[in-house]
Amino acid sequence: MPADDHQIRLGGRQVGRAGAGGVPGAHGCSDVDLGGSGAHQSAEPALGVGALGARTGNPPAPACRGRRFVCLGRGNVTDPPPASLVAHVAGPFDRSAVPEGHTIYRQAREHNHTLRGYAVRADSPQGRFAAGAALIDGRTLLRAEAVGKHLFHQYDGQLWLHVHLGLYGEWRTGTPPFPPARGALRLRLWTENVWWELRGATACEVLTRPEVTAIRNRLGPDPLRRNADPDRVYARIGRSRAPIAALLMDQSVLAGVGNVYRAELLFRHKIDPHRPGRDVSPEQWAAMWIDLVTLMRDGVRRGRIVTTRPPYRRRSRVYVYRRTGEPCLVCGTPVRTQTLLARNLFWCPVCQPHSATTGDGSGTGAW
Repeated sequence: MPADDHQIRLGGRQVGRAGAGGVPGAHGCSDVDLGGSGAHQSAEPALGVGALGARTGNPPAPACRGRRFVCLGRGNVTDPPPASLVAHVAGPFDRSAVPEGHTIYRQAREHNHTLRGYAVRADSPQGRFAAGAALIDGRTLLRAEAVGKHLFHQYDGQLWLHVHLGLYGEWRTGTPPFPPARGALRLRLWTENVWWELRGATACEVLTRPEVTAIRNRLGPDPLRRNADPDRVYARIGRSRAPIAALLMDQSVLAGVGNVYRAELLFRHKIDPHRPGRDVSPEQWAAMWIDLVTLMRDGVRRGRIVTTRPPYRRRSRVYVYRRTGEPCLVCGTPVRTQTLLARNLFWCPVCQPHSATTGDGSGTGAW
């Protein structure tokens, strides 16, 4: 992404872009696939700037009625929310974590439910995405789709909105009237029935189909997509000397997995996070993939990550993530933490021993 955060890339030309706001047991449920399998889309001719020139005016600012904005799950709210306003943060249960794939799938599903098929109004109260908002203002949303940690909106006229929340990004939603536009409000989308606000996203940009295809092609298989190929993931893992913990977080290897799923998956399968990828057996990886798909689908359904099995769930909904120094739920050993590639690892040194030959032989997670 270019350093200039006022540029939007359209058809290979720069006409304005919103910049980065911040850098940063098996439950089972129905399959998740929003908007088709499309890991690869056929390229189309890039849209020139001239083809988009008709939509350059700024939309009229919506009237703010002074209603209090209530963000469920944040802070202490003493007054009940107005009946006309339902708002929430579509983010992970731990705001210190980068939103993972299940969160983005929930967002895409909600955007499809509330915005798909409507002519969507758009503006940028902050001003940093004014040019991009003007390009999609008044266009009909054809679909919203999640791929890994990336959210795409496809609008008529062959335009795509691409959002990556990064560490600090979040969506808020409610019903009219709008709350006052405060702070770094990057993008606002609305119809007569609903509004959505985006703040703090690492990426917020308008793209053409070839540019969307380029992003998708550099991502690894997404466990939440029906056509995801676990063998393609293992082809990278099985020949790498890099720690398995690093490989699971590499979005070019595996899309949508973040720090929480990484830590919990390795614990559930008794694998030391430092083990080289090539020392993970095909049988272990096959079991890890099945478990990961199940956990992430459950995360889509619940809206939060729950990885502990019922015997341990009353004490915690995760085994090791952000439990540094606390006793392991299984063996009582203090959970350890170490920084790897600027992200914190969490693991139990007893349940996940430092040996390439240990671990459940079948790869089936015992915890």
